[in-house]
Amino acid sequence: MKKLIKYAYVIYAWAAMLFWPLSVFAYNGDDETTGFGTMASHMVQGPMTILMHFIDDACYVAGIVLLLVGFSKFMRYRRNPQETPISTPIVYFILGVLVILLPFSYYLVQAVS
Repeated sequence: MKKLIKYAYVIYAWAAMLFWPLSVFAYNGDDETTGFGTMASHMVQGPMTILMHFIDDACYVAGIVLLLVGFSKFMRYRRNPQETPISTPIVYFILGVLVILLPFSYYLVQAVS
């Protein structure tokens, strides 16, 4: 039992040493400090917005690439209709438009809620 109490004090000491700097950095310049929940929210929001913008840009690039591939497949269809079926450029075109509209749907859902 004494060992358990000793380990509890050690864990408490380590936790206090780890979390004390966070409470110091939580001071926002006013007379009150920001809570750990707000700090955690800010720590998650920054990287998530960067990731969200990266995914948006990737969707735009992928959508444009799909549209260009659909156009090139359509040009191949125009030269030789038996080589490429017409459904291939149509599918690429529809996928390109859907991938480009994907970030807009996220912003639409975010604006509604």
